[in-house]
Amino acid sequence: MDPINLIEILLQIILVVVGGLLVPYLKERWGAEKYGRILTSVQIGVAAAEQIYKSMPKSGTKNQLRYDYVAEYLTSKGFKIDKTELEALIESAVMELNEAVK
Repeated sequence: MDPINLIEILLQIILVVVGGLLVPYLKERWGAEKYGRILTSVQIGVAAAEQIYKSMPKSGTKNQLRYDYVAEYLTSKGFKIDKTELEALIESAVMELNEAVK
């Protein structure tokens, strides 16, 4: 396994753990209804970004383009979310999307 793949895997694990801790906090902070709307919007944005950029080879650029797409999509829906919260929500949505594909 090359070091880049190992780093990618470790980052994903860290983000999943952070997401697991952040999700309950966000539900409390935003309220369950608003959290549900935000999470649904993130899931839609992630699915759309995956579809749009699926033909690109895996790279940091591809990940950044997908992140930017989801951030812009949420902004267009009127949601303002800080970077750490957005990363956790995106990772959660990506994990759900990957599980659904299996």
